[in-house]
Amino acid sequence: MNKVLATLFFGLFAASMAQAQQATPAPFSYTIAEISYLNGSADIAGSKLDMTGMSLTGSVAVNDSLFVSGSYGDGKAKISGSTIKSNTFSLGFGGHIAIGSQTDLVGSLSYINSKVTAPGRSQSDNGYGFNLGVRHAVTKELELNAGLGMTFLGADNDRTTTLSAGARYKVADKISLGLGYTNSSADAGNSRGFLGSVRMEF
Repeated sequence: MNKVLATLFFGLFAASMAQAQQATPAPFSYTIAEISYLNGSADIAGSKLDMTGMSLTGSVAVNDSLFVSGSYGDGKAKISGSTIKSNTFSLGFGGHIAIGSQTDLVGSLSYINSKVTAPGRSQSDNGYGFNLGVRHAVTKELELNAGLGMTFLGADNDRTTTLSAGARYKVADKISLGLGYTNSSADAGNSRGFLGSVRMEF
């Protein structure tokens, strides 16, 4: 269950990571810092778990079309009175291309390290993930986004597929608030949750 929970946790967090790597069209901004809060649930082997967590994400523009990014997520789930904790770290790079005057297509590839700790045991896994997303600016303040992500963790390359959708609203020139929904599925279970975030552009 530990490995399954790790992949599902990262699948949920990956939504905020992918959104943080996308830019606001005209002008693009890829140097950002973001904090996100997760509230969701998972179904694993017939058991339902309540999941909460937070993630910190950042990206830095290398040039007009490439960026590097990193993230750290900390989450926990409760089952049968026990608490299971998950820590995930990722480091990667990506690029973007304009597919319209107000629309960006963004892709990224990341290295992932994940650790899950349960009472009396813990498990660490490494892997990789990629995200493909699209962002559309409805107005100067409001933008919509959607994405598809896949992660592969452990020696068996256990796969998690994540679909996400959300919206972001600028409350100041360099500050925006985001709200999104994400759904992740793996062979042994699935998870879903809502993400709220605050982003600062630099």
